[in-house]
Amino acid sequence: MGQEEAPGSLAERGGGSGAARRGTDRKKFAGMNKANNPAADGPGLLSALRSAALYRRKALVSLLLAVLLALMVITPIGALVWQSLFDEKSGEFTTHAYSATYGARTTWNAVRNTLWIIGIVEVVAVVVGTALAWLLTACDLPARRWLMFIPLFPLLFPPLLSALGWIFLLTPGVGFVNVGLRALLGLSGDTGPLSIYSMLGIGWVMGIYSVPYVYAVVAPALENLDTRLDEAAKMCGATTAECFWTITVRLIMPAIGGGALFAFVVSASEFTIPLLIGTRAHIDVVSTRLYELVTGFPVEFNQGAALAMGLLGAVAAVTALQRWVTTRRSYATIGGKGSRRELVKLGPWRWLIAAVILGYLAVTVIVPLLAIVVVSFLPFWKVGDYAFTLANYEYVLFKQVGTGAAFVNSALLAVVGATLSVVLALFVAHVTLRTRTRVNALLETVTGLPLGVPSIVFGTGMLIVYLHSPIALYGTLISLLVAYVAHSLPITLRPVSASYVQLDGALLESAYMSGASGSRTMVDVVLPLLRTSIISAWGLTFVILLREMPISIMLATPGNNVISTYLFTLYDSQTFPAVAALAVVIFLVSAGGLALIFAASRLWRPATGAGR
Repeated sequence: MGQEEAPGSLAERGGGSGAARRGTDRKKFAGMNKANNPAADGPGLLSALRSAALYRRKALVSLLLAVLLALMVITPIGALVWQSLFDEKSGEFTTHAYSATYGARTTWNAVRNTLWIIGIVEVVAVVVGTALAWLLTACDLPARRWLMFIPLFPLLFPPLLSALGWIFLLTPGVGFVNVGLRALLGLSGDTGPLSIYSMLGIGWVMGIYSVPYVYAVVAPALENLDTRLDEAAKMCGATTAECFWTITVRLIMPAIGGGALFAFVVSASEFTIPLLIGTRAHIDVVSTRLYELVTGFPVEFNQGAALAMGLLGAVAAVTALQRWVTTRRSYATIGGKGSRRELVKLGPWRWLIAAVILGYLAVTVIVPLLAIVVVSFLPFWKVGDYAFTLANYEYVLFKQVGTGAAFVNSALLAVVGATLSVVLALFVAHVTLRTRTRVNALLETVTGLPLGVPSIVFGTGMLIVYLHSPIALYGTLISLLVAYVAHSLPITLRPVSASYVQLDGALLESAYMSGASGSRTMVDVVLPLLRTSIISAWGLTFVILLREMPISIMLATPGNNVISTYLFTLYDSQTFPAVAALAVVIFLVSAGGLALIFAASRLWRPATGAGR
């Protein structure tokens, strides 16, 4: 007998071989299908195709955004280069504008005055800024955490109001400080002993305004300083003063140098303070000389462009030097794991020094503001006539025809400009931080360019663009709006990017995997999480644009005045009480706007906590 087979074994073998045949057939069919259909390669190929398409879309968006921003930012600089080299009368390119500009005595007088004033600014800003940084970060002052914000307060007081405040205090004849000093010291005469209308006066006001920039650079360096070297020196018998000069100052010297260069850039670019104070004192600086060339008679656009290129080159060079100084890491100041900050014990002096710092706040911010408020209530700004009245407010708010239009224009431009800046900042932050394309480096460079361009130079470039544009934009609010957005975008971008980089990428990936489009993800995920930063960025941009002057004074016309140019018109006509009243209104609107923005950011702060 043959060997018996187990029941069902034949069927199983038959079934198995049938399944194998069917599997082989499916493989053959799949192979033929792959040859004719690339999508049949499976999810790997589909994912690669989708990724390639997505990369192309992102690169296209980055490129379009870079082109748009380049048109807004690079065009005015290119217009300055073209205007400085092209002679419209002869139709030829020439360097005549440069030789005429830099061969003129007035130009070098302006350069000399600028350098003298910057020297005064550096002394004030570096000495005061460094001293405040050391006292507030290294010493055991009472309420130190609250006092640390005081050096930054002058930034809330715009140059326009700061200059007016010090004019009302230190004008030789009727300035409040001079009137008080003459009475206190029994001095004869109707003027003096101090004068704001001098290079020392201009340097003093600009120096106060530059102190926060030095403080902002030096204070973090002191915060991160390893104090073990100081402790070792004190154990060897060194005094606190010796430790400060021989150890601390040397270690933070790169930070001090960076802060000094930062103050140099701010001072060289400053226009409002030299315009209000220097013009009346017949003291020209480079920025005001540029303004005279472009707006005076006869108009010298070629020479103005040549001078603007010189100022831009100087500021760009110093900015590059400042970044190199503050970013190099050849000096070690940050301690290791075991390091801790030992505060300098001031003993009974701590209360006196705290009072001096509060006095600094009073002198630099409160007293100039009070001077503006007092003058705004006077019928005439003169010695002995202190009868208070509300007539100045009635005049500027209700009787003066141009005030209402200027306020409406400023408010409209500030609201729309801040909104557009925030929208562009969100797009730029998303593209540069959440995508990786070759265009991103170009986009980041273009976006940051306005930071190194002085406002008066940027305004001059935009003026030349509009005057040669085939579209009649000059004299319209759109011309101001485009210039505002282009120049303020880097400032708006900073807080938006700082918060955007903290977003967890998994949130965005989850939204995309759930089928949400890019716009839906932005509205439903990104905006709610970034609303506090968006509100802060919008508020900061709004306040800056509301009181912006250098760009406005180059582009505004009598038909589209904004509040800053309208105030300068009143100042030029010497109606000082009306100027003071309008300045108080500007300050109240700016402060009120900041307060509302702060309240909104606190109210709409995203909820956080465990499990969220």
